[in-house]
Amino acid sequence: KFVVEGESGGNVGIGTATPAATLDVLHASDPQIRLTQATGFTAAHVELEATDGGQLNIASTSFGSAMGTLRLNNNDVKFDNAGNASVSVTDTAHNAAGKPLALGAGKPTSGTTADIAGGALTLAGGQSKGSGLGGDVIVQTSAAAVSGTGLNNLVTKMIVKEDGKVGIGTAGPDRTLDVLHASDPQLRLTQADGSVFTDLQTDSNGGIIVSTTGQNSVLKSDTARVDI
Repeated sequence: KFVVEGESGGNVGIGTATPAATLDVLHASDPQIRLTQATGFTAAHVELEATDGGQLNIASTSFGSAMGTLRLNNNDVKFDNAGNASVSVTDTAHNAAGKPLALGAGKPTSGTTADIAGGALTLAGGQSKGSGLGGDVIVQTSAAAVSGTGLNNLVTKMIVKEDGKVGIGTAGPDRTLDVLHASDPQLRLTQADGSVFTDLQTDSNGGIIVSTTGQNSVLKSDTARVDI
């Protein structure tokens, strides 16, 4: 059950008589290590298991709670009993701004070799089967509101639906790109930031309004133009 090898540098084996590392814990079917917060089987604990496929399973169990948390440098990876997962930066104090979270694809290191590409970053909704709908990709933000101490609600600002339709300002896009705003222009085309641009707006009557920063609105094609 337990062995300390004297001739191999003091390797310790638990469940094995031939430890291959400083500490080698072997069990073929159960987790090899349990870290327990309190006495008793039902206490909150974390189990570490090396599988026969060479994977590391980390099971975080808090009895009486639906959420287990793996904390890395005070940042949380959370899994609930239904298999849902989230990655979040730890909340700050009530008087401190939240911390950023960055996702980045791989990049080459600096060196003498030129012209090496970086890795792609893929955001993917869950795959479906048969006639089932695939998962959407959703972007939510929390806009500023009136002064207060409560958290502002998260609102969906952009969505890529499973059929490829993209919605901005709407969670139910009806065309390949659907931009919704009830009162402001839905699209701005800018030539110089903040000073030279054209706004396109669909009004409440279904009409289109073209507003420009120039003196005239000009609709042009390869062979003709219309000045307004």
